[in-house]
Amino acid sequence: MWSAAVRPEEWELRKLSVSAALALAEECFGFRNADGQMVVPLDQAHVFAAARVDLWERWPQTRRSVRELAGRYWHVRPDDLAGRSMFEALARAFATSRSSLYRLPDDVPPREATYLLAAHAQKPLELARELVREAEEYYYSTRGPLPVAGPGRWQFGGSAPSVVTIPDTEEGAFVRPLRLTTAPYTATTTVTRKKILRLARRQAAAQPARHGWKPGVLASFTDRLQDASGDPVTRLNLPAGKLTIVNAPTGVGKSVLMNNLAPLLADRGQGPVAIVVSTIHDSLTNAEKIEADDELVFQVTAQLAQATARHKLRCMPLVTETRLAEQAQRAAEQGREDRHDRLAYGCELSAWVTDGPTVTRGREPCRALIKVTDPVAGSGDEESAGPHACPRMGVCGKYALFREAVQADIIVTNHHNLLRGLIQVPVDTGRHLLRQIPVMEFLHRHCRTLIVDEVDNLQNSWCSTGAHDFSLATRGISKTSLLLQVDQQRQSLAAAADRRVVNALFKARGLGEQFLNYVLEGELWLEQDAQEEERPGSGWHVPGIWDRILIRDLLGLDEHVRLDPDTHKAFRAIFPDSDDDTRPDPRFQELAGILARAVSRDTSEDELPVLKTEISRALKRLKIPRRRHPDVINALLVRAWLGSLHQSLTYLKSVIAGLGAQLTVGRELARALGSFTQNGALPYGPLGYQLFGFKVNKDSRGGGELFVQSLSGDPHTGTVQLGGTMALATAGVERSVLALSATAFFPRAACEHVHTEPAYVMTDAAPGAVTALAGSVSASDTVWDPITIGGIAEAHKPREIQRLGERLWQTRLSEHLRQLEIDDPDRARAMVVSNSYKQAILFAVGIASVVVQASWIAVVVPRKGIPPGIHLPTGVVTITIDQLEDLPRTHPHVKVICAPLSLVARGLNILVPGTENSALASVWVGLRPVTDLHSPEAMYASINATAIHAACPGPDPARMLAIQSRAARRHLHTLLRSDSRFSRLPRYLKTEILAGILVDLIQLAGRARRGGTPVQLYLVDNSLLDTRLGSDFPSLLRSYYDGLTETEQASLRRVYGSTLTAWLDFAHAPDIPQLTHVPLPRSEDLDHEGV
Repeated sequence: MWSAAVRPEEWELRKLSVSAALALAEECFGFRNADGQMVVPLDQAHVFAAARVDLWERWPQTRRSVRELAGRYWHVRPDDLAGRSMFEALARAFATSRSSLYRLPDDVPPREATYLLAAHAQKPLELARELVREAEEYYYSTRGPLPVAGPGRWQFGGSAPSVVTIPDTEEGAFVRPLRLTTAPYTATTTVTRKKILRLARRQAAAQPARHGWKPGVLASFTDRLQDASGDPVTRLNLPAGKLTIVNAPTGVGKSVLMNNLAPLLADRGQGPVAIVVSTIHDSLTNAEKIEADDELVFQVTAQLAQATARHKLRCMPLVTETRLAEQAQRAAEQGREDRHDRLAYGCELSAWVTDGPTVTRGREPCRALIKVTDPVAGSGDEESAGPHACPRMGVCGKYALFREAVQADIIVTNHHNLLRGLIQVPVDTGRHLLRQIPVMEFLHRHCRTLIVDEVDNLQNSWCSTGAHDFSLATRGISKTSLLLQVDQQRQSLAAAADRRVVNALFKARGLGEQFLNYVLEGELWLEQDAQEEERPGSGWHVPGIWDRILIRDLLGLDEHVRLDPDTHKAFRAIFPDSDDDTRPDPRFQELAGILARAVSRDTSEDELPVLKTEISRALKRLKIPRRRHPDVINALLVRAWLGSLHQSLTYLKSVIAGLGAQLTVGRELARALGSFTQNGALPYGPLGYQLFGFKVNKDSRGGGELFVQSLSGDPHTGTVQLGGTMALATAGVERSVLALSATAFFPRAACEHVHTEPAYVMTDAAPGAVTALAGSVSASDTVWDPITIGGIAEAHKPREIQRLGERLWQTRLSEHLRQLEIDDPDRARAMVVSNSYKQAILFAVGIASVVVQASWIAVVVPRKGIPPGIHLPTGVVTITIDQLEDLPRTHPHVKVICAPLSLVARGLNILVPGTENSALASVWVGLRPVTDLHSPEAMYASINATAIHAACPGPDPARMLAIQSRAARRHLHTLLRSDSRFSRLPRYLKTEILAGILVDLIQLAGRARRGGTPVQLYLVDNSLLDTRLGSDFPSLLRSYYDGLTETEQASLRRVYGSTLTAWLDFAHAPDIPQLTHVPLPRSEDLDHEGV
């Protein structure tokens, strides 16, 4: 059925993987029928194939040997078997064989079978072990190290390759693999409060001026920490397989705990330990701090001549190889010589280039050397034809951090590297010799404990890193599409494989290229309205996103009212990609036929003009107003075309997934389409398949490019199961994971809310620590005319933002900072945030135009400089995000910092020099944060979060997974039917967006709370307060809180304390400025320059 396009070993791996899941299900859920036959439910077997055993309440009590066997299975199982339709189809197909271990029941049609019967006499677990062992043999047989390039001429690069001549001295070169030992399983990692404080005191004793504050901070933190029962915490218990969350406000000592806990565990035989922080900069800085702190403690211990003198801990940063050169250059520019020396490296391969372009630093062809062959003599042998490794990889400085990491006691890396990083050198795990392994596997194998900082931000990153995009078609540009490369490479396929590929490939190519032609010619368009250039994800189009328009025009229904599922199902039947047998409404049979012909490509002529005419006539018979015809015709054709293109790409993915080395670019395409999702055990979320989006980029010469983006993975389950399912699937053993955050628990926040209760909580009990206030300003000195930015035309925003900056200084900031100079001069600084670099610069322009000294203003700009067309007044300080933390020391005169919200909301410590106190006293939210729910990434996160919330672990995991899947599909259809404009969204979707914004604002306020300092947070853009469209911040905040369950409300009060009170006080405040034009309460001129 599928085997013509799949290599025998891939086909055998699928058979073994299906059978192993059935064997595990037989052990856990099998039962005898009336005839004594062993029944194995397919849906429960799929739970194992999908790695969703977290939905089974008895899974944590299952024997550890069974859990670890399941982990070995997930490691080798092909990703596409996690989809229920694929798994069940293959299980039924395999069951038709007489030699199958499981067979179909006789009394049920094969396609309708929901269970299989065991046809073997073995114990299920023993059978599962043997099947997994055989699957591992097939899996690892194709993943060994690359051959090493020897003396001679080799090439790398694309159409204009470079040639290197490797000298004879490299004859017989061998790349020594990293020897990676898997640390033993530890059921529970425990550390007491007493030991944490003892280490802090040793650090303080070693250097009082630098660390004298630590014991007090940690004592205060641990004194106020409570467990899930509300009792004081005397020890931290970190059970393996669970995510142990510590939720505490910003600035109370979480980072200090993290940097002290890691060496404490490592020094007492509970390591190695991995620390995972938000950014590469954070990972380098934390590694240096831990190393320096440990050196101090080591010196004190040595001076005391203790009998059990400890050894120096080895602490290593782990940076992805592709960013090393960049980070080394940045360290050199910042004068960090030690960091530069650790990261910098040379490339010996670059000295061997004899022809073509030189080696690009950071993009060295370490694993991409191809033998230069005599075109007449040929390659000589099959091995020499493929890619080879550089003979210097084993000693190259580029991989020095990897070699040192296998011996490290503490490894510090960043979120993105954990999720997507690869150790791209040969690795010997003790059982297998591999070409490369993921960073997540490396850390789970090497380390007993992971400490994750900003765990909600890790989940947020996971939501976006599941996206893969590639060029589907090009026209008039010097670039080739991935489908064209597949077409070129398929010439080397055998006829048996090519016959499976050719139809699917040309259907996808034809639909994609013709659609691009139509868009470039203006015959079809993807933009409903002018796109907002500041909106994330702008330009991506999800098939079905215009359903609400068509529902309004074709069905005559209110587009803002939720559509019942049956009506929506019948509506979807109009389109050729409808995935069920539902027939369209008789009124739309004609339209359905026209759309089917539009995408069939059965004629030799371009019929689009004729098809448009036919649709227009059909719309006339349906009494659709003629003025609506162009938009409705476009929406119908785009929906039909992209839906069919999506369908053809999905089929193409299944065809090429197993071709491997026969079609190297095909594997890249399969990865982009989600066959190889890089999501390990959890390739799909509850939706059960990838979500696709399309985008067209045009150039000024009439050319363009069609992109497709797929989103996959299950970031919400993956985060909660980081030490469970994910650790089992990567290392074969469960791990302890301590997760730290100020906002990990925030129900309804799609990207940030981690779906498990915090184990430890420090309530934000400081009254007045956070104050939320209205900060809107008037455009006039004589009447109340509040300035609104959100919702106005894009063309008018630049000037209005500058005007808002001017008035903000004149009516609020000047007085505010003058008072701070009196009350708290060390912290007399304010931060004004907006949604982008451009907007931050516009604010700086506006404020600087009315202050006495432009040097009072600083603005965060891109590393590549200020965007063209914007001119800052002379004297305004420009800094990059890497320089912001040092601003109070390097530019002490700066009083206002303008920055993009996304860059400054987390992780920054802008401190008063020589103290641990924040240098900021207030934060001003200059513009309404962007509200994105219809880009592919935002939709996928919302769908996944909604589905995960719909079901919890129970006795029947298949039923729980089915509930989540139904919730995911229902929410997808809700989003597709919803107006993308924020003011038109249903109330519950508005509050979902609001929850995400609240997380950002709480984190943002935290930048001014380091050291326990208070902060005032002002909402400036009046669109945040405008009650006329039902989208004002106070009313949405009230709706959000009132929509939570009593349990969720109680948990929020327990976690956020006074911070939550501040926001609720703001939501119910009676003195928020009115929206109508009224005389100002004061007529005297303000002293604008009083600071």
